[in-house]
Amino acid sequence: MTHSARLPPQGAFNLQDAFAEEGCPVCRIVLQNVQRLIESTNYDALGDPAIRAELTEATGYCTLHARQWLETAFILGTATLYRDVVMRTIRELRGLSGRSPIGGRLAAALGGSRGRGQTADVGTPRRPCPACELRDESETALIRTLVAQLEDDATRAAYEASEGLCIPHLRRALGVSGGSVAFACLRDRALRTEETLLAHLNEIVRKHDYRNRQEPSGEEKGAAVRTVIHVAGASGIDRDRAG
Repeated sequence: MTHSARLPPQGAFNLQDAFAEEGCPVCRIVLQNVQRLIESTNYDALGDPAIRAELTEATGYCTLHARQWLETAFILGTATLYRDVVMRTIRELRGLSGRSPIGGRLAAALGGSRGRGQTADVGTPRRPCPACELRDESETALIRTLVAQLEDDATRAAYEASEGLCIPHLRRALGVSGGSVAFACLRDRALRTEETLLAHLNEIVRKHDYRNRQEPSGEEKGAAVRTVIHVAGASGIDRDRAG
């Protein structure tokens, strides 16, 4: 059982509450789940060899989640987890034979065409980052739950009153809701969001004309930032993943 599977499930699918908050509800809940995983690891890893082994196999967290870890991690938890990763790297380095020309292997490690060599395996993750796994699992489950719940009139009304999904999560939700009531709800809500953002961006451009710079900001204030987050997903959501 993975660490993500051991994470307490409370709040994982509280979409109704998320509809009332700013931004994409799926982004909000997914990132909350990841943060809860990271915070729980601070405590659990110290006494749970399975969690430490999982992270050692993954060579710690990925770059994104390692930085998130450092924002809240305890020094003792960090030292305990990453000591195992460093010891694994030492074992792998000591296991290098050095019998083959290092140049060819180094070239392979740096993306050369002569194939992967022995040195390319040092520090290579043998399993995905646990936080990435949880993020992916949460997104899939939340999107399927949302699509199913949008068949309900009350949930549909709550979603229509929300800001809707960011583009990466909208794309995935539309892909699993074809031909359903949910599909029309997702599409129509998204169109209203896009049209509102476009109007706000047009207003920002208009007010940056020297003839209109004295006009005070209105509803368009902050729309440029909101649009970037809407198009790319919240920080921590990777728009380029498949699925």
